[in-house]
Amino acid sequence: MKTLLIAAAIAFIATAVSAQDKSLTEKNIRRAYDLLNNRDFDSFSLMVSENMIEHTPFPGQKQGLQGMKDAFEILFGAFPDLRFEVKDVIISDDLSRASVLVRLTGTNKGEWMGMKPVNRSIDIMGIDWLIFSGGKVSEHYGFMDTDMMSQQLGMAKQ
Repeated sequence: MKTLLIAAAIAFIATAVSAQDKSLTEKNIRRAYDLLNNRDFDSFSLMVSENMIEHTPFPGQKQGLQGMKDAFEILFGAFPDLRFEVKDVIISDDLSRASVLVRLTGTNKGEWMGMKPVNRSIDIMGIDWLIFSGGKVSEHYGFMDTDMMSQQLGMAKQ
Protein backbone atom coordinates (compact mmCIF):
# COMPACT_ATOMS: atom_id res chain seq x y z
CA MET A 1 0.00 0.00 0.00
CA LYS A 2 2.83 2.38 0.94
CA THR A 3 4.55 1.71 -2.41
CA LEU A 4 1.31 2.45 -4.27
CA LEU A 5 0.90 5.77 -2.44
CA ILE A 6 4.50 6.75 -3.17
CA ALA A 7 4.07 5.86 -6.84
CA ALA A 8 0.85 7.87 -6.98
CA ALA A 9 2.57 10.84 -5.33
CA ILE A 10 5.47 10.68 -7.79
CA ALA A 11 3.06 10.49 -10.73
CA PHE A 12 1.10 13.47 -9.36
CA ILE A 13 4.29 15.53 -8.91
CA ALA A 14 5.57 14.56 -12.36
CA THR A 15 2.25 15.60 -13.88
CA ALA A 16 2.30 18.91 -12.03
CA VAL A 17 5.91 19.62 -13.10
CA SER A 18 5.07 18.68 -16.68
CA ALA A 19 2.05 21.00 -16.63
CA GLN A 20 4.25 23.83 -15.30
CA ASP A 21 6.86 23.17 -17.99
CA LYS A 22 4.18 23.15 -20.67
CA SER A 23 2.73 26.37 -19.29
CA LEU A 24 6.15 28.03 -19.36
CA THR A 25 6.80 26.74 -22.88
CA GLU A 26 3.45 28.08 -24.06
CA LYS A 27 4.16 31.48 -22.48
CA ASN A 28 7.52 31.58 -24.29
CA ILE A 29 5.89 30.68 -27.60
CA ARG A 30 3.25 33.39 -27.18
CA ARG A 31 6.00 35.85 -26.21
CA ALA A 32 7.87 35.02 -29.45
CA TYR A 33 4.85 36.06 -31.52
CA ASP A 34 4.46 39.22 -29.41
CA LEU A 35 8.11 40.03 -30.13
CA LEU A 36 7.41 39.66 -33.85
CA ASN A 37 4.35 41.88 -33.54
CA ASN A 38 6.56 44.49 -31.85
CA ARG A 39 9.31 43.99 -34.47
CA ASP A 40 11.79 43.12 -31.71
CA PHE A 41 13.91 40.84 -33.88
CA ASP A 42 16.91 40.92 -31.54
CA SER A 43 14.92 39.40 -28.66
CA PHE A 44 13.10 37.03 -31.03
CA SER A 45 16.45 35.82 -32.37
CA LEU A 46 17.45 34.61 -28.91
CA MET A 47 14.67 32.01 -29.13
CA VAL A 48 15.87 30.49 -32.42
CA SER A 49 18.89 28.29 -33.08
CA GLU A 50 21.53 29.87 -35.32
CA ASN A 51 21.35 26.76 -37.56
CA MET A 52 17.58 26.41 -37.56
CA ILE A 53 16.27 24.20 -40.36
CA GLU A 54 13.39 25.74 -42.32
CA HIS A 55 11.39 22.93 -43.91
CA THR A 56 8.95 25.24 -45.74
CA PRO A 57 11.08 28.18 -46.92
CA PHE A 58 9.87 31.13 -48.96
CA PRO A 59 11.21 31.00 -52.52
CA GLY A 60 14.92 31.74 -52.29
CA GLN A 61 14.99 31.73 -48.48
CA LYS A 62 18.27 30.58 -46.97
CA GLN A 63 18.48 28.23 -44.01
CA GLY A 64 19.26 29.26 -40.44
CA LEU A 65 18.39 32.20 -38.26
CA GLN A 66 19.52 34.70 -40.89
CA GLY A 67 17.26 33.08 -43.48
CA MET A 68 14.33 33.42 -41.07
CA LYS A 69 15.17 37.08 -40.43
CA ASP A 70 15.32 37.69 -44.20
CA ALA A 71 11.92 36.02 -44.65
CA PHE A 72 10.36 38.24 -41.96
CA GLU A 73 11.91 41.29 -43.61
CA ILE A 74 10.17 40.35 -46.87
CA LEU A 75 6.90 39.55 -45.10
CA PHE A 76 6.85 42.77 -43.05
CA GLY A 77 7.94 44.77 -46.11
CA ALA A 78 4.89 43.50 -47.97
CA PHE A 79 2.56 43.75 -44.95
CA PRO A 80 3.97 46.47 -42.64
CA ASP A 81 1.03 46.20 -40.24
CA LEU A 82 1.10 42.39 -40.13
CA ARG A 83 -0.03 40.97 -36.79
CA PHE A 84 0.09 37.44 -35.42
CA GLU A 85 -2.65 36.30 -33.06
CA VAL A 86 -1.96 32.99 -31.38
CA LYS A 87 -5.23 31.05 -31.24
CA ASP A 88 -3.99 27.75 -29.80
CA VAL A 89 -0.78 26.00 -28.78
CA ILE A 90 -0.31 22.24 -28.43
CA ILE A 91 2.93 21.05 -26.82
CA SER A 92 4.28 17.51 -26.75
CA ASP A 93 4.70 15.88 -23.34
CA ASP A 94 8.49 15.88 -23.67
CA LEU A 95 8.45 19.60 -24.67
CA SER A 96 10.36 18.84 -27.88
CA ARG A 97 7.59 19.91 -30.30
CA ALA A 98 4.76 22.40 -30.49
CA SER A 99 2.01 23.20 -32.92
CA VAL A 100 0.76 26.78 -33.02
CA LEU A 101 -2.47 27.90 -34.69
CA VAL A 102 -2.03 31.53 -35.71
CA ARG A 103 -4.26 34.17 -37.26
CA LEU A 104 -2.42 36.59 -39.56
CA THR A 105 -3.91 39.99 -40.41
CA GLY A 106 -2.40 42.86 -42.33
CA THR A 107 -2.55 45.13 -45.37
CA ASN A 108 -0.50 44.61 -48.51
CA LYS A 109 1.50 47.83 -48.93
CA GLY A 110 4.67 46.42 -50.49
CA GLU A 111 5.73 43.92 -53.13
CA TRP A 112 4.72 40.35 -52.34
CA MET A 113 5.97 37.35 -54.32
CA GLY A 114 6.58 39.49 -57.41
CA MET A 115 3.19 41.21 -57.15
CA LYS A 116 2.92 44.98 -56.83
CA PRO A 117 1.10 46.24 -53.70
CA VAL A 118 -2.69 46.14 -53.95
CA ASN A 119 -3.51 47.84 -50.62
CA ARG A 120 -5.87 45.00 -49.68
CA SER A 121 -6.14 43.31 -46.30
CA ILE A 122 -5.61 39.70 -45.43
CA ASP A 123 -7.13 37.71 -42.59
CA ILE A 124 -5.90 34.14 -42.79
CA MET A 125 -4.95 31.21 -40.59
CA GLY A 126 -1.60 29.52 -40.36
CA ILE A 127 0.03 26.68 -38.47
CA ASP A 128 3.61 26.64 -37.25
CA TRP A 129 5.16 23.31 -36.29
CA LEU A 130 8.16 23.93 -34.06
CA ILE A 131 10.86 21.49 -33.00
CA PHE A 132 13.00 22.48 -30.02
CA SER A 133 16.57 21.59 -29.14
CA GLY A 134 18.48 23.14 -26.27
CA GLY A 135 15.51 25.34 -25.42
CA LYS A 136 15.44 27.00 -28.85
CA VAL A 137 13.54 26.44 -32.09
CA SER A 138 15.79 24.17 -34.15
CA GLU A 139 13.34 23.25 -36.93
CA HIS A 140 10.23 24.91 -38.36
CA TYR A 141 7.44 23.95 -40.69
CA GLY A 142 5.05 26.78 -41.54
CA PHE A 143 1.78 26.58 -43.37
CA MET A 144 -0.64 29.40 -44.13
CA ASP A 145 -3.84 29.50 -46.08
CA THR A 146 -2.28 30.77 -49.30
CA ASP A 147 -5.47 30.09 -51.29
CA MET A 148 -7.45 32.43 -49.03
CA MET A 149 -4.60 34.93 -49.07
CA SER A 150 -4.55 34.90 -52.90
CA GLN A 151 -8.31 35.45 -52.99
CA GLN A 152 -8.15 38.32 -50.50
CA LEU A 153 -5.35 39.99 -52.46
CA GLY A 154 -7.29 39.61 -55.73
CA MET A 155 -4.80 37.14 -57.18
CA ALA A 156 -7.33 34.31 -57.50
CA LYS A 157 -11.05 33.95 -58.10
CA GLN A 158 -13.23 33.84 -55.01
